[in-house]
Amino acid sequence: GKTKWDMLDAMVRRAFKEYCERLDPLSSLGGLGVDCIWSYHIGEVVRYKDSNLPDLLPCGYLVGETCNITVCLKGALHNGSVDALVFETLIPKSIVQRYISLLNDHRRIILCGPSGTGKSYLANKLAEFLVLRAGKDSTAEAIATFNVDHKSNKELRGYLTHVAEQCEHNASELPSVIILDGLQHAAEVFTGLLSAKHATCPYIIGTMNQATCATTNLQLHHNFRWVLCANHMEPVKGLLARCLTRRLVEAECRAGLRDS
Repeated sequence: GKTKWDMLDAMVRRAFKEYCERLDPLSSLGGLGVDCIWSYHIGEVVRYKDSNLPDLLPCGYLVGETCNITVCLKGALHNGSVDALVFETLIPKSIVQRYISLLNDHRRIILCGPSGTGKSYLANKLAEFLVLRAGKDSTAEAIATFNVDHKSNKELRGYLTHVAEQCEHNASELPSVIILDGLQHAAEVFTGLLSAKHATCPYIIGTMNQATCATTNLQLHHNFRWVLCANHMEPVKGLLARCLTRRLVEAECRAGLRDS
């Protein structure tokens, strides 16, 4: 009950640092540390670094059922920081930064790897980051997702034709990001559409279960960059261990096995 704000600040920083080190003992997710913390919430109070002290001690805001502290990390709205994205996806920071850099430079990537390696999840998280960084809400209008299969080739080509036309005339009405899930079924539909000269077109993130001859065509003629998601290399290699460790820590906290 006598804990002061500077003591609580230090406790929050230490707890976050230890949590990251436990998730990834070798590198703390590529360098996540206390500098990643934007603020923390306790009751109705939001505490920022170097902000003025609240009127009451921390215990004064722990009323009723309020007994949790929520930590907010720097994210897309904070000068495009990837820290929150790294923490959410459990992908090392340098790898996330490389993905964002590829999208910044080329606007189009293909996540290629076996089924079950998290490609669709990653595509959605990257899309959400790009939309939030642009100051928009992550809605169905901002992120268009197309699940590709052999039966949908004609429909997909019609949609991409519409997008190409809008890029020339009224790009503001287009989604910010297009996700094409399962692109191995229809990579050839890009032929003659959405060439690299369309700089105003939405970001495009594709997922593909296997590399095909069409992959080279997408790279050469449509400015796609190929990202390998393989079981023998990061981020896939250590992802399962990090996810299971996170679940273990959460279970321990719920069971009260972790002290403060």
